[in-house]
Parts: sequence; structure tokens; C-alpha cells
Amino acid sequence: MKFNTEAPEVGSYENLDIEVYNRAKCARASTLGAMARGELPTPAHVKAATAGSSTGSTSVGSAMHLALFEPERYQSDVEIWTSTKTRGVAFKKREAELTDAQFLLTGDEAAKIAPMVANVHRCTRAVSLLDACEVHELSVVFHLETLANVVDDGPEESGAEEWLKLLCRARLDGLAPSMSSVVDLKTTQSASRRDFTRSIYKYGYHYQAAIYRLAAEAAGYAPRHHVIIAVENTYPHYVACYRIADSLIKKAMDELQEPIAALARAYDTGIWGAYPDVITDIGADS
Repeated sequence: MKFNTEAPEVGSYENLDIEVYNRAKCARASTLGAMARGELPTPAHVKAATAGSSTGSTSVGSAMHLALFEPERYQSDVEIWTSTKTRGVAFKKREAELTDAQFLLTGDEAAKIAPMVANVHRCTRAVSLLDACEVHELSVVFHLETLANVVDDGPEESGAEEWLKLLCRARLDGLAPSMSSVVDLKTTQSASRRDFTRSIYKYGYHYQAAIYRLAAEAAGYAPRHHVIIAVENTYPHYVACYRIADSLIKKAMDELQEPIAALARAYDTGIWGAYPDVITDIGADS
């Protein structure tokens, strides 16, 4: 299916080039999560946020996903740069010569990936999840809908409600239909249950899980689980697998309704407002 970067059609796209995905002009699942956890508190903050570089760490992450989810593509599409140790002029020149589906890594980057991939392959449960994935790197463009209070110009709310629709995009690492699961890969400092639970809340993985479930449903799948393969990014690179509980996903979806409504209005009106231009009480009882 052809992907229109100016006005993407609703649909699902397997192995879509990450550069094309990042140019799509619609809300990102990660942005909604950042709003829900307060990192981007208003639409104005979303608009001001930079997209970030698509090279460096993004290339390393994409290459690691290939190594685990599609090892045959890692062998054919990832090239290791050995002429220099850094991403200098010569590196970038060679990178520009590659196709959109290929990646260029420095020797140090490839060496960083290798032990993490090896340890994931030593984890029986992780291997069973990877083997069950029939779909990889699935990009989905879909609508999120929410029921919100009508915003009036007057000082008082009318009490009326309206349905708002937001065009959103999400990129799923893997789908394992036989296990009814969305499979997600995360690198982390610590994969212990205590520390990774903190990471879930810190980085909003539960918000991501809620949106990914809706994205998978929009693509025609019916996942009942969101499973994360967590691999430590420093030696000894131990691995653990976690399922985000349905109750936490439901709570996350409830907390996403306000950000969905705020972004839906911003895209619809073109007004990317920041904080209200009023004096607001803090610490008031009512």
C-alpha cells in the first residue's frame, strides 16, 4: 500500500521506512503518552517539541529490532562501517548511498548490539515470543475517538458533549496472533521487576500499550496481551519478559482521553494553545 506522507491514508504498512513514517503528519502514540504523563502538558508544547534526529541511536535501535525480529534482513540490510570509528563525513557519504531499507552502523554500535541479541536468544520465553511473531515493524494509521465536553467561549461550561476524532500513527515491533499478543522490545538499565515497573511509569509504556492495542485492532488483529521483552543495555545484558496487566492498560486509556481531545481540537482548529491566560488558584479546597 502506498504511503502518502502529506495526508496518510488510514491503513497498516509492514516494514515501512522509518524516515517515511516519521514524516507522516498525524499524532504519534508516543506524543500522546508524553502528554498523559505531563512531559508535554499542552498542544503548544507538542508543536514546539523537536522531532529529533533519525540517525544514530534510531539506526541502532532499528538494526537491533531487525536482528531479533528479522535476522535474515539484519544479515542482508545492515552494513558495518570499519573505516573509521565515528559517524564522520565518510560515514555519512556511504550512508547516503544505501537504500531506505538499509542501515549503516559503526563497529562500536554493532558490538553493542551483539551481546544483547545473544542474551535474548538465550531466553526461552523471549525466543518463543519472537518465533510467534508473524508481523514485524507494523506501522498503523488509524483514528482515535473520544467523547469530550464542548468547549465554549463563555465562562461556564454548557455541559454538552461531542465526539472528537484524532488521526494517529503507531509502529508495533511485532504481532504474535497465535499468542494474541503485541510483542514489544525495550532496552533498559535494569530488567528487574521492581526497576522495570518504574520504567513503565517513567516512560509511559502502559500508555503505549493502550494505543498499540487499538492500532492492532484497527489493522484487523485482536490482541489480548501486551508483552515486553526487556534487555539490559549494559553488561551482563540479562533479559526478562513482562506482560502489562489489562487493568493498567484500561487505566492508561482513561488517562489518554484528555490528551486525545486536546490534540484532536488542535489539529482541527489549527490552534495549538498553551496554558490558559488566567490567574489560577493553587492549593484551593474547591
